[in-house]
Order: sequence, then structure tokens, then C-alpha cells
Amino acid sequence: MRSESQALVPGTNRTIVGNDPAFAPYFLWKGGLTLRRDKCMDASLTAVYVSDEFWADSNTGTATIPAKILSYKVLNLDGHFYITYRIRLIAGISNLADEKYYSRVFFNGTPAALWLCGCVR
Repeated sequence: MRSESQALVPGTNRTIVGNDPAFAPYFLWKGGLTLRRDKCMDASLTAVYVSDEFWADSNTGTATIPAKILSYKVLNLDGHFYITYRIRLIAGISNLADEKYYSRVFFNGTPAALWLCGCVR
């Protein structure tokens, strides 16, 4: 177990004891609504809200990166429709409101955008 004197911000004599932990928002809410008709269709609207959070245990930023990741909210819409008994059309829209946000920080800045696509068996 580390003592208080060992829990120092690297390169300083400041302790991190009592700071907010990195990537630990004070408030995190997830929820949603689903409309379902058996053997016909499902449609879901989901939301996520994350309050401000620090990206480093030191609770400080760098010259180019602010100390806090700002709060954000994201709405997602997805659903599927049965075309036949064995075939479904599946679709979704992530970030329906086109919210500009980031949720992770690296020492060289925020991560680049990533596009993913795939198929469901």
C-alpha cells in the first residue's frame, strides 16, 4: 500500500490524495425506451449522460490538453424489422443529435475519429 508521501504528481511535490480519480464522472446516466411488436419489429431510443470528469489522477492538464473532459449526452436510435421469419433488417443511428464530444484523452491529445462497420449473423 502506498503512503501519502508516495502518491505524488510526477515531477512535483504535490500529492494526488483527495483528488478525483481519472475517468470517474460524478454522475452517469443511461436509459432508454423500446417499442416492440413480437415477430414484427423492435425500435429503441437510448440516451447516455456523462458529467465532467478528469482524465488524469493529478486533476491537472497539460499546455495543450485541458484538465477536464467536458460533460456530454448522446442519443442513439436503433431497431430491427422482420422481413421473413428468418431474415431481419437491422439498422441504427448512433449520436442522433450529432453531439460533439470526446470521452478519452491520451498524452498526445484526443483520439482520432474511428469508423466501424460490420454485419450480424
